[in-house]
Amino acid sequence: MFNILNKGIGLIKEMKHILETVRNLRHAPRINYYKHKFKYLGKVHIDERCKISCPQWIEIHDHVHIRFDCWLEALDKTMQGYNKEKIYETSCQWDGIRIGKDFELEILDREPKDNKSRIIIKENVYIGEKAKIAASTLISIGKNVIIGPNALIQDLNHRYTNITKPIKGQGFIEGGSIIIEDDCFIGYDTCIFANGNKIRIGKHSVIGANSVVKESIPPFSIAVGAPAKVIKRYDFKKKKWVSVHSK
Repeated sequence: MFNILNKGIGLIKEMKHILETVRNLRHAPRINYYKHKFKYLGKVHIDERCKISCPQWIEIHDHVHIRFDCWLEALDKTMQGYNKEKIYETSCQWDGIRIGKDFELEILDREPKDNKSRIIIKENVYIGEKAKIAASTLISIGKNVIIGPNALIQDLNHRYTNITKPIKGQGFIEGGSIIIEDDCFIGYDTCIFANGNKIRIGKHSVIGANSVVKESIPPFSIAVGAPAKVIKRYDFKKKKWVSVHSK
C-alpha cells in the first residue's frame, strides 16, 4: 500500500515538473535573445524593473541574484546614445535564468569599437535593490560578494574644472577601475568612486553602511565613514579582528 502511495506521489511530482518545463518552454526564445546580447550571461536571477545598458560589455556569471530596480551601465566616451530595445511586462524563466517583469535592455545605437568587458560579476554575487553599477573601464566583482541596497559603484565621474562650461557638457573623468575581491560585503547606501584612479577592495573586507570609498582597502579589513577609513583588521596571529588606531 505504501509503495503504491509513494509511486503515486513520485508520479505527481514528475508530472508537475513536466508541466512546468512545458510552461517555461515558451520563454526560451526570449531568454536566448537576452543571452546573445550579453558578453556572458550565466544562470542568474534578475528581479523586477531592472535596467541593463550595453550588455555586450557586461558579464554576469552563474548564481548571481540582482534585486529589483537595479541598473547596470557599461559605457565609453565615444558613445552617442542607446536604442531602447526591449521592455517586457511579464517575467520569464528558462535554462536556469529568471528575469522579472518590466526588464529593460538598452543597446548601443552603433557597433562598439572594442569587445572588452566593462562590468564583470562573478559567481554567487548578491546585489541589493536599487543599486547602480556604472563602468567605462572596468568594474570587477569577485565571487560571493554581497552588495547592499542603494549602493553606487562607478569607475568614472563628471568633470567640473572648467567654470565657463556647464558640468554636464564637460564629459567624464575616465581611466579608473574598481576591483572588489571575493567574499566582501558592501553595506547599504555605500558609494565607491574611482576618479581616474584604481581602487581595489581586498578579500573578505567589509565596507560599512553610508560609506564613501575613494581609495583601496586592504584584505580582511573593516572600513567605514566618508571618506572610508579602516577601523579593524583581522590578525592572523591572534586569530581575531583587532582595532586599528588612527594616527
